[in-house]
Amino acid sequence: MTPVPQLDLELAARLIRHGAGSIWDDGYDDNGKATFVGGAPDFLDPVTETAYQLEVAASGRVPVATLELAARVSYGLEYLESESAAEHLIGVQVGISL
Repeated sequence: MTPVPQLDLELAARLIRHGAGSIWDDGYDDNGKATFVGGAPDFLDPVTETAYQLEVAASGRVPVATLELAARVSYGLEYLESESAAEHLIGVQVGISL
């Protein structure tokens, strides 16, 4: 939605399901031994993490000479089903376009 030419409003809803492993897991333990040898139980595990996310954001652009200054502010709420807990996600981005 663009209420004025330099302002965009966003509303997003996401459903994310993934396996029990973390995306930050490189597949090795602290001793350097591969943990995925002999199968990948995290990928075969029928239990998945389910996360629900809602996000609202506003972004704007302001032309300055030959540049364009841009900024985006967002607020999100994430609910993790397995933990029955909610987490607040706040983001701020600033950029310059040539």
